[in-house]
Amino acid sequence: MAMLNAQGAPVAIDTMPSEIADCVAFPDDRAPRVYDAALARDFWRALVLIDQVLKLFRTGFLGKASPVHLFWGSFDLAVTRFSGRTAPAHPGGVPHLQTRWCARLFA
Repeated sequence: MAMLNAQGAPVAIDTMPSEIADCVAFPDDRAPRVYDAALARDFWRALVLIDQVLKLFRTGFLGKASPVHLFWGSFDLAVTRFSGRTAPAHPGGVPHLQTRWCARLFA
């Protein structure tokens, strides 16, 4: 970040996880975590299969569509199909996201 700042591109990173109501800032999170390789493998396999299904679902749509993408805050896999109509304004209220930002993003 110091290098970017020296180039005139200052960076500010919000250390609070987004979309999570009761959370701890990343630098302050010291909770122990258990890694289960079998569960991680099974989750990865599920993501691979879901990715294949969503890609097949997307192929039948003739309009603009997104690639399969992951929402990291909720770990949702999704495909967006665009109708060309204007999307409704986002209602706001997403934990740790400014309503102004949500309104700009989803307007």
